[in-house]
Amino acid sequence: MVIRDTSRPHWRALEMAGALGVNIAAALFERRITRQDYGDMIDACQHCTWAEACGVWVRTQTNGAPAAPDICANRTAFAALRR
Repeated sequence: MVIRDTSRPHWRALEMAGALGVNIAAALFERRITRQDYGDMIDACQHCTWAEACGVWVRTQTNGAPAAPDICANRTAFAALRR
């Protein structure tokens, strides 16, 4: 049996959202995304091959980033939430 740490992708998704100025909690509350949508975002982070570099990239975004990097599995989702 393989046990995956699901907390790390959760926090990675929230950190990326924060770096982009996206408020996931507000998006859920306002029903711009569903719980399933958010679960899919976490799942995308869970299976991302860029995970280690993602954390480094997020930490370098001190003034907010205009967009997620091209390699981000949730780039499109985050772009939609910024609108």
